[in-house]
Amino acid sequence: MVLTYRWQFWLVALLLLFPDATQSAFAAEQQYAQADSLKVEGGQLKKCRVGYRAYGTLAADHSNVVLFPTWASANTVDVEDWIGPGLLVDSRKWYVIAIDAIGNSVSCSPSNSPSTPYMAFPSYSIRDMVRVQHQVLSLNLGIDHLHAIIGLGMGGMQALQWAVTYPDYADNLILLGTSPQPTEADHQRWDAQLRSMESGGRPLSTALDSYRQLQAIRNFDLVGNGDMKTLAKKIKARMLIMASTRDTWVAPEPARQLAAIARKSRYLVLEDLCTGQASGCERREASAAVAKFLEQKP
Repeated sequence: MVLTYRWQFWLVALLLLFPDATQSAFAAEQQYAQADSLKVEGGQLKKCRVGYRAYGTLAADHSNVVLFPTWASANTVDVEDWIGPGLLVDSRKWYVIAIDAIGNSVSCSPSNSPSTPYMAFPSYSIRDMVRVQHQVLSLNLGIDHLHAIIGLGMGGMQALQWAVTYPDYADNLILLGTSPQPTEADHQRWDAQLRSMESGGRPLSTALDSYRQLQAIRNFDLVGNGDMKTLAKKIKARMLIMASTRDTWVAPEPARQLAAIARKSRYLVLEDLCTGQASGCERREASAAVAKFLEQKP
């Protein structure tokens, strides 16, 4: 998987933050929902099958739903390691829907699409990922509101896109190691990866799923020609943004700027990756912050 090594930084950090993460939640069955055909950035996405797993018990009033989209090149088996007692989100209280982003080799992807296989599979955006997820939640699963969306990296980009495209759908966002507007350095790094794949660094026949996802990441930008203040006004959800000054996957500064402007947001810096004498305090602060944030009323 092309981006896996980019995630070693955050996965190691999270293992240190949440030491019980080696004890995975009870495994949930892989399930699928069928999304309707959808016009995406590069053409028509036909008969898109979307994978997901559900953890915990759904409240009668559907008030405890937390959506957890996958990060780059990951699937819901990977996400499962962060769901359960003592982990990032506790499935004893929250009904967690982990959802496979399109292009991750589980949901509709170049490698598994019967109607548009491999190079025929259209390019798509982070927004397209979210539109497919919205269709699955609202039409297939009967979920019309979310207590929270939590995302790492590309998952955080999806969470931010949710907040912009469907501003009333979720009350809270928890974002880790992500950005609303990648920097020039981010673009240079991802462009280098794309060029490597295109030049034969990894055969497109086996890496096209990761290639298409990386294209979507490369083109993601919620600020565009506007400014961060305009973006902040669009976001109604409360936000907990966690970042590290040593992040090598995406620059933390744009997320910090958004947190400084947005209403009802908190920014938590993990500067030492939870090492050294201060590690116990920082681990407790991070885990407590997530739990407290989820408990607070909007």
